[in-house]
Amino acid sequence: MGKKCNKPKANGSKRVLLKTKFSVKKKIKEHNKKMNREARKVSNLGLPHRKHDRDLRLPNSFPFKAEVIEAAERRHKEQQEAKLAMKAEKKERLVDKQVEKDLEAYETSYAQLMEAKAKLSVKELKNQVKNQTKQQQSIHLKQVIKDSQLVLLVLDARYPDTPVAEGLDLAGKKLVYLMTKCDLVAMDNLLAWKGRLES
Repeated sequence: MGKKCNKPKANGSKRVLLKTKFSVKKKIKEHNKKMNREARKVSNLGLPHRKHDRDLRLPNSFPFKAEVIEAAERRHKEQQEAKLAMKAEKKERLVDKQVEKDLEAYETSYAQLMEAKAKLSVKELKNQVKNQTKQQQSIHLKQVIKDSQLVLLVLDARYPDTPVAEGLDLAGKKLVYLMTKCDLVAMDNLLAWKGRLES
């Protein structure tokens, strides 16, 4: 038997070898990569990149060649100006959008600040009312003690030396001490404090 051969026969067959086919694809891919690298380099330098940079070529014998070339250049210039105008408009829209976003954020923060200030004012008002209530209670207590002849002082047996009548005028009043929570304190301490208070 003869050896098998992958080469196409010389009888006019159009079949392409896989080796050749994939070699061509590889070269095309490498060429595209090279062109993309060059395009990126050009764009990084800030230069305009045109994918198909071909001049308008007309034979000298073409009628009205100068007018056609001039019209093409004018049309190209108008297209470039329109592109620049569109870019400027897009940039302006982005700036306006960012300004609106900043304004919304500022209004939100201002509203939060005013709300916090209102809460603080309410808190201060509550404290003020609380202080006024304490003052009124103190005035009322002093008036009741002034009109009374007997004053009852309630003491905690665990802390009997805690001042309970501080700032009150008890001169000339009969004092009665009432000790609570006596079951939590030793009897010797209770008797000692009883003698001290009676004296």
